[in-house]
Amino acid sequence: MSGGHFDYFHYKLGAFSEKLNDILKDDDYCLSPDIITEIKKAINKSNELAVYERRIDWLISGDDGEETFFERLAEDLENAKRLEVK
Repeated sequence: MSGGHFDYFHYKLGAFSEKLNDILKDDDYCLSPDIITEIKKAINKSNELAVYERRIDWLISGDDGEETFFERLAEDLENAKRLEVK
């Protein structure tokens, strides 16, 4: 099955994070350090939410069982943590 219950919303969250990253790289925005910090927080939270959406989606769709859900959730959250925007 590979999910689909939530219409693969994690891809939309990923696209949102990418657009925020693009904004941070674009000098035309002239953002203050405080705003940059908050945008980085939003990117990281969006990425974490995408992990939860994907794992719950697979659980609800029957691709993962409860035990596998927790194992994969922990692994995916750890991977997301390593990719955090600092």
